[in-house]
Amino acid sequence: MSRLLFVSSIVLLLAACQSSSLDKTYDPNLYKAHYKMMVGDEQVGPQEVFLINYAIARHRDYLGYSIEGKSYGDILEMARGFQQNGLGIAEEYQQNGQAEGIEVKVFNEGQGLVRKSPNSSRMLKILKFECTYTNSTDKDMALESSSFILKGPFGQHLSTVGYELNCLIPAGQSLKAYYLLDGREIRKTLNFGRKKPNTYLGIEILFPSIDIVPSGNSVTTENAELYNDCLFDGRRAEPFAVYDYSEQFEKDNPSLSQKSGKAEKINYGNAHFILEESDEPLNASELGRR
Repeated sequence: MSRLLFVSSIVLLLAACQSSSLDKTYDPNLYKAHYKMMVGDEQVGPQEVFLINYAIARHRDYLGYSIEGKSYGDILEMARGFQQNGLGIAEEYQQNGQAEGIEVKVFNEGQGLVRKSPNSSRMLKILKFECTYTNSTDKDMALESSSFILKGPFGQHLSTVGYELNCLIPAGQSLKAYYLLDGREIRKTLNFGRKKPNTYLGIEILFPSIDIVPSGNSVTTENAELYNDCLFDGRRAEPFAVYDYSEQFEKDNPSLSQKSGKAEKINYGNAHFILEESDEPLNASELGRR
C-alpha cells in the first residue's frame, strides 16, 4: 500500500512539473524556441498558436495593448477578447463610393496557390475571394471599378484594395467577379514598423478569418452597352491599388489621433480607389490564372 502511494506521489509530482508552453513568458529573443514548443504542445491547438502569433505580429504601441512580460496564456486570452470585441479604436475613411442601385455580396475563398511565373517552381500564397454584383435598377449599368476594405481577426484594418472591371451588368441581372490579392501585401502590413519580421505567422490560417468589406464602386449608365467584355474575362482580377502603410503611417502623421499612448481614431484614407488612366494591376499577370 505504501509503495502504491509512493508511486502515485511521483506521478503527481511529475505531472505538476510538466508545465504548459503557455506558462512561459514572452521574450522576443527566445520566441523561436517558444514557438516550436507551442506547436509541439498537444494542449495548444493551431488556432490558439495563430492567435498568439497574430497578437504579437500586430502589436504596436498605438493599438493600446502590451505583450511585454506576459505569458503566452495571457496573450492568448487577450487575443480572444480582441477577436470577440475588437480593439476599441475608431476607424475613419474618405471617398466612400458605394453606388446606389447595386447590391454587393462577398465570399472569402481563403488561400490559393499560384506559380510565381510560368517557369518557376516557387508557389505564392494568395487570398482568393469572389463577389456578386446585382443591378437592382431598370437601367443597364457598367461597373468600372470596385474597392474593398480587409479587416483582420481583431476587426482592425489590414488593407484597402481596388480592382478594375469595366463590366456590363444589365438591368435586373447579376455579375460574378473573382479576385486575388498577393499574400505578400498582407505580410507588408503585419511587418510594417517592426525591427524584425514575424516569420511564424500562419498566413494560410489568417486568410479565411479576414473580413472583406465592400467599400466603393464606380459605375456609369452612360453608353453602358459598350462595356460588353469584362477586362478580366476568364481570369482573377488583380488589384490596381493597394493601401500602403509606409505612406500613411510616417512619424507624426496626423491621421493617427492618440491619447495616453493609445489611438482613439485612425484615418485610413480613401475607402474607394478611383481608377486613373495610368493605373495597372500591381501583381504579375501570371497570378491572375484561376
